[in-house]
Amino acid sequence: MADPDVQAWPALRTALDVEVGRVTALLRSLRPSTPAAQSPAQVLGRWGLADIAMHLSQTWIAIPGLARGDLTEVETVVPGREAGAAVARDVRHLGAVTLRAVAADPERDLGVLATRIESRSRAYLARCAATPCDARRPWLLSDITVPPHVFTAHLLSETVVHGSDIARAAGRPWRIEPAHAALVVRWFLFELLLNGAPVLIADPAVLRALRGRYRFKIRGHGSVRVVFDDRRARLDTEPGGPDCHVSVDPVAFLLMFFGRRGPVATAARGGLVAWGRRPWLALRLQRALPIP
Repeated sequence: MADPDVQAWPALRTALDVEVGRVTALLRSLRPSTPAAQSPAQVLGRWGLADIAMHLSQTWIAIPGLARGDLTEVETVVPGREAGAAVARDVRHLGAVTLRAVAADPERDLGVLATRIESRSRAYLARCAATPCDARRPWLLSDITVPPHVFTAHLLSETVVHGSDIARAAGRPWRIEPAHAALVVRWFLFELLLNGAPVLIADPAVLRALRGRYRFKIRGHGSVRVVFDDRRARLDTEPGGPDCHVSVDPVAFLLMFFGRRGPVATAARGGLVAWGRRPWLALRLQRALPIP
């Protein structure tokens, strides 16, 4: 697995610091008297605005804990996970663990949650600067291990997407910065595929159906070539052209991956375009990926 390029590792940390500042400022701007802050109305699945903020604060327990190989705090919040060094056994189990964790902590004061996110992010980013780029740790799901930049890109994805959820629930504007979305797409979403496709796509028949060579163009932010064989995904470094070209708008692709926008609407608006010898592979891949 190739290490991130010279610019990506510091760029991820800088973007994360910026997005934490944005989301904590948003949370603090929502006074207890703000109707959206008080409303129990569901915004995301079973969660209201304050539940989403709680979940985001808890990602700042779980992901930094994974990055340093210490899930003591996670075990305190959600004991008996039976997932070893990971948070969950698989995607379905992760959903159940996440719901249990949010329900386990009754704190819903947005200012308190903003302070938690801020303090944990400062500690994480300080530790990041001293972490070797090649140190690999177990990720959220069993049997996937990743290098440290993936944890940072994961935290960036959570902060950007849930910041958008919170702003939408509060009726506030929230622009997703394309460069930050591109960092998530390249260094989180694609790195997960490259490090754990057999776990994410648990059905061997579905994985085999993806067999082929892909070139993904992240508009304005370079491209990545990936090959799927019968067992895994890996970077494609061989000569010759891909079977499937996919051009994605990073913001649209991010929202589609996290289930905030449907694939049909994404394609209709030009957020995802596929062509080549086997363009249908793009649709197969989209259907195969689990929504977090």
